[in-house]
Amino acid sequence: MLRSIYILPILLTLLPHSVITQCNPGAIYNKDKNKCYQYFKVPLAYTRATSVCATSNGYLVSVHSSADNSYLAQQALQNIDTEDYVWLGARATSSDVTNPMNWQWADKTAFDFQNYQNGQPVSVSPAACMMFHPKTSEWLSTSCNDYYPFICELDPIFSPSNCGSTKTSRCPSRWTWFDETNSCYKNTVGYHHYAGAHQACVSEGSHLASIHTPAENSFLVGLSKTGLNTTSSDGLKQNEVWIGLVYQNDSQWHWTDNSPVNYRNWAKGEPNFLPAEKWTSLMSDAINANYNPNGGEWNNVQELQRAFICKKPIN
Repeated sequence: MLRSIYILPILLTLLPHSVITQCNPGAIYNKDKNKCYQYFKVPLAYTRATSVCATSNGYLVSVHSSADNSYLAQQALQNIDTEDYVWLGARATSSDVTNPMNWQWADKTAFDFQNYQNGQPVSVSPAACMMFHPKTSEWLSTSCNDYYPFICELDPIFSPSNCGSTKTSRCPSRWTWFDETNSCYKNTVGYHHYAGAHQACVSEGSHLASIHTPAENSFLVGLSKTGLNTTSSDGLKQNEVWIGLVYQNDSQWHWTDNSPVNYRNWAKGEPNFLPAEKWTSLMSDAINANYNPNGGEWNNVQELQRAFICKKPIN
């Protein structure tokens, strides 16, 4: 084991062009920090947001400099697109929240930078956690039981590649390559009804994802799972994403990209309630032991708002 620990850095040094830095699907790499950041628009309580980050072996984000803070605020505006506050990873360990020694980052790093709004922080019950506003980048304390969007910080994944350019580089920013299909995919955490999701994909030269093999289905589950198994109070389906399979007027299922329907992965009892429920969602997260027990099965559904996955073949 010790030999492996010492040898790995040497190999990385000797072969700088044979290793590329990658993030979990849907996350964005920051070269300066050598970290990946994933932005979630779904509002959750602090503890639940922490659990979602943990499903990807990450933490709610910590901030250690003005540059970090500005970067995260800018990225949150672009990727969460919210007028609301966003969770950071700090939680108070005492009611005396004005003492920096009484704050702790989720990743246990030093609480060595603050950017409070005037009059902040304030003590709240039952416990104080930290949020910031992307437009001002200023911090505020609030109850850990409040619900806000959040940012996960993840370590990058290193994977072997050929020297020089890679297929991954053929995808636009924020898209993820899948070799089996020669295609790029984008998981959009924001919510749309089906028509809006379809149009959003088309506007980027793509379609809602079609799925043709178990491997592609598993890849999309990894791209879109959140660790959640609930419907939010405002009707947003947090554990499902739109894909491009539609039940059309000829009483047949068709992919919106006109590719053949040669693979199906319906959950038990699906599809049903046709033709009213003519759209299809990928249930990325497991529901229960008897229905979608492992995640990744399909459901024909009505027009609730969902996140969605776009697919763009690369010629």
